[in-house]
Amino acid sequence: MKLIITEKPSMGRDVAAALGVTTRRDGYLEGAHDLVTWCVGHLVELDEPEAYAPMWKQWRMEDLPIFPAPFTYHPCGKTLEQFNVIKRLLGRADVTTIVNAADAGREGELIFDLVYTLARCRKPVERLWISSLTREAILHGFRNLQPAEAYRGLCDAARCRQQADWLVGLNATRAQTIRARRAGSDGVYSLGRVQTPTLALIVARDQEIATFVPVAYWEVVAEFQTAAGSYHGRWCNAQGSRFETQAAANAVAAKVRGRRGAVAQVETTASRERPPLLYDLTALQRAANARYAFPAARTLDLAQALYEQKVITYPRTSSRHLSTSINRELRGHVEATGVGPYIPFVPTTPSSPPSSVLTRPRCPPTRSASTTLSRVASSPPFTRTPRSSAPRSSQRSRASALRHAAPWCWRPAGARWPPREGTGRLPMTKRGRPRNCPVSGQKMPSRRAGRRPSPSTRRPRRAILTRPCSARWRQPGRRWTTTSCGSP
Repeated sequence: MKLIITEKPSMGRDVAAALGVTTRRDGYLEGAHDLVTWCVGHLVELDEPEAYAPMWKQWRMEDLPIFPAPFTYHPCGKTLEQFNVIKRLLGRADVTTIVNAADAGREGELIFDLVYTLARCRKPVERLWISSLTREAILHGFRNLQPAEAYRGLCDAARCRQQADWLVGLNATRAQTIRARRAGSDGVYSLGRVQTPTLALIVARDQEIATFVPVAYWEVVAEFQTAAGSYHGRWCNAQGSRFETQAAANAVAAKVRGRRGAVAQVETTASRERPPLLYDLTALQRAANARYAFPAARTLDLAQALYEQKVITYPRTSSRHLSTSINRELRGHVEATGVGPYIPFVPTTPSSPPSSVLTRPRCPPTRSASTTLSRVASSPPFTRTPRSSAPRSSQRSRASALRHAAPWCWRPAGARWPPREGTGRLPMTKRGRPRNCPVSGQKMPSRRAGRRPSPSTRRPRRAILTRPCSARWRQPGRRWTTTSCGSP
């Protein structure tokens, strides 16, 4: 039995549906060969300072900094029931392999590793690394499971990030709060590894704006008259276009007023701008804040909800490129955007195939197929052109106009191959071999008695595909197959 652990219940249901796991249990889904369960976010968290030493519960300056070694963990109280479900499944005797199916990122690695470690499990682990929750992507990921050791670096990075947040946040918050209380302030002053530098940047910029002193400056702007019209030009030199005094600007204006100017140099540069890349989480949060004034947390929550509804790809990423697993789905995504003003920019698939679609020539008519014979009889009669007078270039042009790698016997849809005149059978040589192909000039495979076609060329009777000039026509009451030239 294989136990699959996902990060969220919605992902667990998608994985179970892709694998055909349908039996519902308390906190997991069970199938014939797989068990699917999930973590409700972080099931395990770091211990508080008092768990290491009771004296660290009091906020005292002499106890700082606090560096526990090693760090210890405990199950989160709100999700203790689900942790016990996973722990019980990890300990089942029939479970031999564990699959880490958490989100593709360092946080997903950490969430699974903490649960796996705290449950004291030692069973082998494989990693499911996918960025899309479509059925095809999930099945492709399970066909390419990787060993867990290949992602050990991401797990270590996430653990370092978590412990750094604990160390900086706890020690800095306690130190700042104690100092503020000694100075007469009240409350808790929260500091953190990320929030404090970010707050410092905001405060520094706010101070620059508050202490800004406006300075007056002058510029000289002239209006030029040309045969094509008028335009405004700004005076400038190597130092720029601004004058500190009005007198200096007036002096320049007096020199050029009413004078005739000449174009000394024209510089034009051609530049190419690449289309913008897709959003990563930071770019998405920045765009949502600029356009809708959304805070970063709300943008992340909305993106996560859209991801669980399979509307967008995995949002918690720093990459601005799609994975190769989504290649096959890109056309559907592009065509889905053909709504309203975006219709002219979306290529559409034609409803009917064009006239140049390649088809295989159909089998020659048999005497038992009355409908086919009547259709042929109603068609204009064909006459065989002598081989000496038939232009080979026209016959070859039909094959050369087809797509590359297409055999000569493929033809454009709607075209008909003129049947040979005579007895309804192809001309044969004395040894029973057909002649060379009149189009390609290549030898045809022999049709000796007792020789069966190879399995790669054998076709079912109802789906038989033949080529013109390849073998005898089918006769009533006779069961046999023919080979085809070229690849099907």
